[in-house]
Amino acid sequence: MSARKRNAEFTVNQIKLYPKIKMLRLKNLSTTRWCSHDRAINVIYHKYLAVIKTLESLLKSDDATTVIQARGLYHSVSSFEFIAVTIFMRKLFVVKTPLSNYLQSSSLDYVEALCLVDSVQNTLKILRSEEQFSLLIDESKSFASNNNLVVTGLKEIRSRRIKRMPGELCQDESNIK
Repeated sequence: MSARKRNAEFTVNQIKLYPKIKMLRLKNLSTTRWCSHDRAINVIYHKYLAVIKTLESLLKSDDATTVIQARGLYHSVSSFEFIAVTIFMRKLFVVKTPLSNYLQSSSLDYVEALCLVDSVQNTLKILRSEEQFSLLIDESKSFASNNNLVVTGLKEIRSRRIKRMPGELCQDESNIK
């Protein structure tokens, strides 16, 4: 199925699910422009149900390649981990995008740029707290339940230990710090 037909399907689903909200287009990602990532994540966040419905309809396509890609994307997009990462990235881009746009402007004031960098740095330090992480998980759970997704926890990473060899005097130590 061509990209034009997939975009048309996404448009139809947006009209059905969000009739009074402005229609958005899925954005191409650029490897050098982080703003494109910001725009793509916002489209997925604001039009999540339309993305899911589009992937469900692509699963019924006659083209095997389209079905395989849609199945993989559907599995990823409908997971709780995807929702949590999407919400985290939105929060990150809200902080980072104004700085990125300012640093790319033609009328750059170095003092103002340094103030913006300090502000972003301080905000990022706040975002790294346990309290903010709890809020992020709560928001993710709320978003998942509002969109009829199964709310699961994040996978716990098993601590890996360095094996103690016979004759060594040291204790088993975790290599994760």
